[in-house]
Amino acid sequence: MSAKVFFLMDAFSSDYLSEEDTPFLFNCANEGEYTKKIINGFGFCERAEIITGVSSIESNYISAIGYNPERSPYKNLSILLKLISFVDKCIPIPIFQKIIRRLLALLIYRFKHPLNPYQIPYQMLKYFALTEDYNDHSKMHALKHESIFDIALMNSKKIHHNSFTGLNKKNNGTDDNRLDVVLKECSSKYPLYLIYISSMDAYGHKYGPKSIQVKEALKELDGKLKKFVSQFEKKLPQSTYVFLGDHGMTTIKDRVDIKAILYQLEKNIKIQAGKDYIYFLDSTMLRVWILSKNLKGEIENYIESQPILNKKGIFYSDHPEYKPNKELGDIVWCANSGILISPDFFHTGKDNLKGMHGYLNAEEGGTGMCIKYGNVKKKVYEKKDLHCVFDDLVDSVS
Repeated sequence: MSAKVFFLMDAFSSDYLSEEDTPFLFNCANEGEYTKKIINGFGFCERAEIITGVSSIESNYISAIGYNPERSPYKNLSILLKLISFVDKCIPIPIFQKIIRRLLALLIYRFKHPLNPYQIPYQMLKYFALTEDYNDHSKMHALKHESIFDIALMNSKKIHHNSFTGLNKKNNGTDDNRLDVVLKECSSKYPLYLIYISSMDAYGHKYGPKSIQVKEALKELDGKLKKFVSQFEKKLPQSTYVFLGDHGMTTIKDRVDIKAILYQLEKNIKIQAGKDYIYFLDSTMLRVWILSKNLKGEIENYIESQPILNKKGIFYSDHPEYKPNKELGDIVWCANSGILISPDFFHTGKDNLKGMHGYLNAEEGGTGMCIKYGNVKKKVYEKKDLHCVFDDLVDSVS
């Protein structure tokens, strides 16, 4: 019995495919169905797009973490967070602060709906929760729109997802672990397998998309995929393989210190983060929520009049596809392609990242690609939206 194996190759850019660096994938593209460019939606919630077939703008799954005090796993931990914050300030030693956050993460992953504290200020944690990963995707109605998991459950079919990923998982393992799990657990009871491949995202962020390290990582990944397909075919012959690069990666050209701007905001207007307003620093977005409504005008005017923000980005409210989204933010500033917010709530600034994605203009921020190989007719498409990949998966469980 054959199956369909879906590889989500995080940040595998459309320009990574070549006969020199990825001979196996290059051959798959020549023999199968090849989409040269995959255009992802705005933000960082590509998995929701893929498994529901709904764009990020339409679904409002844009950032992985959003404003949702009722859903926050920290909402009943105010006393603990105040204590941790006090200790953190009294002992300003980086290694100690890192240990404290790791211990807090260990605690919170015991909750049903966890959220890693990352570098989010302690006084603001109680306002935030996961968005696309709040629920286990394999459960019914986990997302706002019907997903491939819902359809599989309705048709009494099983999806193998032990090698997939999610921010609600404590440990996602390595690429090798995830490939090995599928080979060990594959059987005729699963018509669809989901595998997450993280290496290209990790190397692209750390070294930049044009680096020698990325080039070497591509060759290594190509060899692993070739070996996997050969082994999987021995167990479930004539299967179909979907290799998806969900988005690209852009070389960092400049950085913006948003924390410094917000420090001046607090100093000038005499307001306090966590009391009068809260904010979230993604790598490419500043998001602000105003808690003291009488200060709304002052805060908005100060942020929106900053020359550096108007020069190096755009306010989302000025975008033609903008629609209000409380979970995303009252004020949302989006960096231009190649501009990095540093530090942010995921990186300290010492990481010295060389590549990033998640820009408002997805095509400027780098495109992905898609290859279907196996029981498919040879065909070439110039371009497709990321959410269209849903159609390639849903037929396995319909």
